[in-house]
Amino acid sequence: MGRTPDGQRPAADCGPEVRDATIGRVTGLAGIWLATFVWSFGVLGQTGGTLRCGSQLVRSGETVLALKAACGEPNQVDTRNLTRILRLPNGTERRTLVQVEEWIYRGGAGSLARIVRIRNGRIFSVDTLDIRTDETTSGRDKDRCRRQLFREGRTTLGELRLTCGPPDQSDRWYEEVIGRIGYIERGRLITYDRYTYSFGSNRLLRVFTFANGTLIDQARGPRARAP
Repeated sequence: MGRTPDGQRPAADCGPEVRDATIGRVTGLAGIWLATFVWSFGVLGQTGGTLRCGSQLVRSGETVLALKAACGEPNQVDTRNLTRILRLPNGTERRTLVQVEEWIYRGGAGSLARIVRIRNGRIFSVDTLDIRTDETTSGRDKDRCRRQLFREGRTTLGELRLTCGPPDQSDRWYEEVIGRIGYIERGRLITYDRYTYSFGSNRLLRVFTFANGTLIDQARGPRARAP
């Protein structure tokens, strides 16, 4: 990250124009994202995958205890709640809260990091991240953040933080999206997160927007102001 002469980060002064521009972009992108994910009631898409830790192998469906016994504590944990909404013709509204955790393991030297998704205490899926262990603290990752070389619809909040570090500014807001199928209304509560990074005074801010923990937009904001 860029630093001022006294060693501090420049202020990530987004201003209302960044929020307005981001929301405008997100509105269109969220429509595509929602068409793919919202009406599918599998919380995280396809299940499956395995993770090898030494001589032990853990698979989808196993418990958190089995995962810890085989692989130990993760390098990073992200937890969020997903809310399903069901409205019946008689006026009854049902909300189901599903807790989802994402555990990231960096692995051995030169190996790709792995992300384990856990739903209600059991492994739901295992995926590979675009991060090698020997790159997580290198200038290459800073360049990846500056150039915003992440995959929309794939990159998670945890992957961004592991690559870029904590944001200079974070914002969160919510949106309830409902659709009607016959006489029944179904929907979800979407949590939006916006991470803003500053790379130095008078340089353009980098803005990343997530919906339910998945990247849906990466854009550039105004220039950062010196404190």
